[in-house]
Amino acid sequence: PSSPSPPSSRERNVEEHLTTKFVRVLRKVHYQLMHNAIDDDLCGTFLGILDKTLTNEAFDVSLRKIVFSLKDQCQKDPRRFCRRPMNDAKVSQRSYSGSGHSLHGSA
Repeated sequence: PSSPSPPSSRERNVEEHLTTKFVRVLRKVHYQLMHNAIDDDLCGTFLGILDKTLTNEAFDVSLRKIVFSLKDQCQKDPRRFCRRPMNDAKVSQRSYSGSGHSLHGSA
């Protein structure tokens, strides 16, 4: 059996481009989670995504450093990361409960 051929330079460029864009999205999500009152489950999911990204071989060292920095910021300042005032949580829960929609996709 022949071994798979190494990816072409075009395929490597596409992969690098996708990983760079993905890290850019992670940075934007991180900003939102650090500056807005967000559900704690989403914060846990985000940390899990950061962990998976850190161990994925598609991401080069420079991108992993950025992701590690995002994770480090979340862990260093847990009061800012995913803070959720109780009054805001009750209001958002009420506003979605009567609409037939859920924050998590189930009606």
